[in-house]
Amino acid sequence: MSPDFAYGSGFRGVKVWRRRGERYADCCTDRITSLGGGSVMVWGGISLTGKTGLVIIGGNLNAEIYRDEILQPVAIPYLHSLGPNSILQDDSALPHRAGFIRDYLQNVGVERMEWPLERCRFHLLCTAEVPLSKAT
Repeated sequence: MSPDFAYGSGFRGVKVWRRRGERYADCCTDRITSLGGGSVMVWGGISLTGKTGLVIIGGNLNAEIYRDEILQPVAIPYLHSLGPNSILQDDSALPHRAGFIRDYLQNVGVERMEWPLERCRFHLLCTAEVPLSKAT
């Protein structure tokens, strides 16, 4: 190895050769623009016969936003269009399970599927079914 070069790890562990002192030189770096940690939350509904449009949620989802931006304008009209036997199934997120959401859904005639198991309990039940002996 020449004394003029250093060997070290670069981006994602890729090994690179460069002259000593060139670590942050323009010829040895790429400019990147970070996405800034932003994110977007979307909601959509599906059934055997179709789907709703995606609803883009600006910011955090709470029960009021769930009712005003998802249930009233999109989910409930879609459920009613499917017929009297349709059932709303959600993932038991806190905004979905607020007491006034339960009351609201009852008032507009929407039946909701209840989830009897909490996520962590369900996970424990699923992992308990895995055989404990090693495959030979």
